Amino acid sequence: MLNKAGIRSSVFHPEDPNFACSWFENHAPIRAGKRKLFRKKHEMYEDIPFERENDFLVIPEVWANQIGSQCIERKLKYAIFVQNGYMIYEGGKKDLALLKKVYEQATLILSISEDTSKVIRMTFPEIDEQKIIRLLPDVPNPFRATKTQKKKVITYMPRKLAKHAQLVNFFLTNHLPSDWSITPIQNKNESEVIAALKESAIFLSFCESEGCPLPPLEAALSGNLVVGYTGEGAKGYFHHPIYREVHNGDYINFVACAKEAISQFEEGITSTDAYKKELAALSEKYSIENESALVVEFGNAVQSLLSNAATPPSQ
Repeated sequence: MLNKAGIRSSVFHPEDPNFACSWFENHAPIRAGKRKLFRKKHEMYEDIPFERENDFLVIPEVWANQIGSQCIERKLKYAIFVQNGYMIYEGGKKDLALLKKVYEQATLILSISEDTSKVIRMTFPEIDEQKIIRLLPDVPNPFRATKTQKKKVITYMPRKLAKHAQLVNFFLTNHLPSDWSITPIQNKNESEVIAALKESAIFLSFCESEGCPLPPLEAALSGNLVVGYTGEGAKGYFHHPIYREVHNGDYINFVACAKEAISQFEEGITSTDAYKKELAALSEKYSIENESALVVEFGNAVQSLLSNAATPPSQ
């Protein structure tokens, strides 16, 4: 997105500069190198392919301590991309004082959701809130609802809170109408997940401590009613009549809400104006256009910062 907007950018894999992701389609330029850049097992490599004046690094929250501290040592400008506020601690469990320093000295902090922004502000109350920039993910068009005939099927992803999923399935069994079924989505590629969500009518969400969980969002935009946990990060989009929020571990209410969703689907809730209005709003908010606009806004801010830093003060 940045390169399309004329903002030169690339991906760098610090543990293996010549690595490239192959399990999904991408066209991001890779910044390769002859040696590793960052410490691993107490080793240090001095072959640094970055310039203080011209480069700006964006590092994930789980590497904030390891890489952020080295950015500070080398006076490299950097931002931290927090895709999950509940993983901030994982990135700093070895040295919390250092983690605080890394966040406070970051030029910018990117946040994937309002919940994530709240976690950042709670964790580091002294950080200037102006440094926190909100981003949005998009849901690719193939997920979005079409005129595919819905089946009386409930889907869920067993890898999310497996014990909770098993219990809800068990408790729900004797409440399912004879023409309804529950189908797990697991060990499937993206196209198979899309096909499953487009056929199902209801999706059960078992998210836990996430920044902006995508499965409940993808399910909704695929035309499902969604029942279950927000994982906290989904609170920004978990709205009726598409969503029915259940507090983590409230199995009795989970079953009740699932039964309600079955009844409402059979009564035609997906044909109502209220449902169509909420679906349209959800689709517009989590669009490629919004994601791109926010990413480019961030890129322009970084370019402006680098340009100002390179300009000598007037005499």
